[in-house]
Amino acid sequence: MNGNDLGTLMYAKSYNAETKQLSMITVQQFGEGGKLQQVENADTAVWNGQYWVMQSGIIYDISAGDGVERTMKFKEQSLPIKSAPKDIQQDQRKPEELTIKELRHQIKAYKAAYTNANKLEMEMYQRFTIPLASFVFALSRCSIGSSKTTF
Repeated sequence: MNGNDLGTLMYAKSYNAETKQLSMITVQQFGEGGKLQQVENADTAVWNGQYWVMQSGIIYDISAGDGVERTMKFKEQSLPIKSAPKDIQQDQRKPEELTIKELRHQIKAYKAAYTNANKLEMEMYQRFTIPLASFVFALSRCSIGSSKTTF
């Protein structure tokens, strides 16, 4: 992520830690101003010890901005991410375990991929609203408790 712009967004349907294999991978690469430039889809990606190798895929070049400009099929292509398998396992955390900054980043990535981010947004908003509601409730109880009541 460069400032507020995403550089590359990669997601996979599943990850098998035993075989170190990703399945159903999509990679979106963004250019200046966050404009989508290229989309890569592959059936699988395997860790070869140094980098990820996508297998049986297709690349869509969208850099002209008028839809798909050209497509290229490939048998093997290196994946443009630097995350090793241990990093991927560590990154698979529940929304409750993420910091607010990480939640915001995830929400932006989900929205860029047109994926439902409601669960992440709810978690982020709950982190603000529950303490705020408790504070407001405590203030209202203090003001009622300190007022003089005469009968």
